[in-house]
Amino acid sequence: MIDHPHGSPWTAYILVGLLVVVAMVAMLAYPNRANGPEASRGPGLALDLPKAPPSPDGPKMPSPPIPTPR
Repeated sequence: MIDHPHGSPWTAYILVGLLVVVAMVAMLAYPNRANGPEASRGPGLALDLPKAPPSPDGPKMPSPPIPTPR
């Protein structure tokens, strides 16, 4: 018999098969998902949101004292 130091080929077939099954399930779960530049455009809704009012300036804090060496 041949000794396989890094495992046997059937484990590789099982791992590849599981990967294929996961890819097929993902394709079935998200069939109409857009790829490429059209995916970054968004759903095409034209929203006109109002701007937030500017925040008022609060009281100014005094500058911290300059540390002096002792």
